[in-house]
Amino acid sequence: MFTNLDTRVIGNGKKRLLLADYTYENDKYIITLKPGFVTDGASIPKAFWAILSSPFEGPLVYGAMIHDGLYTKMQLPRKECDELLREMALEQGYNKIKADLVYDAVRLFGGSHWNKDTSAETHLVTIKVK
Repeated sequence: MFTNLDTRVIGNGKKRLLLADYTYENDKYIITLKPGFVTDGASIPKAFWAILSSPFEGPLVYGAMIHDGLYTKMQLPRKECDELLREMALEQGYNKIKADLVYDAVRLFGGSHWNKDTSAETHLVTIKVK
């Protein structure tokens, strides 16, 4: 379950600034992003936009923003963060094939984002275990 997403376009239009708390809750976690968090949306190569969606359109953007927060915080194992993205994609209406494609893509290509220094933003992400 997601709360309402309230963002503003910043910079060159390729990033969004979160204006209000944004939360995702499942049976295991409550994940909240605080105002000031910045995301690049769903990092989907342009060649796949027709299949999955562009970075800020379509249902994947809701889970992608939470996934960016999980990668920022690095409190959970990377694989679990990626599994949560697949779960969120399914919740937002992606079929299993598309959700698995998203999962496979972040497993293959997300490692470079996982190892970024995000220490300045970690205070904008909270992960509570139920």
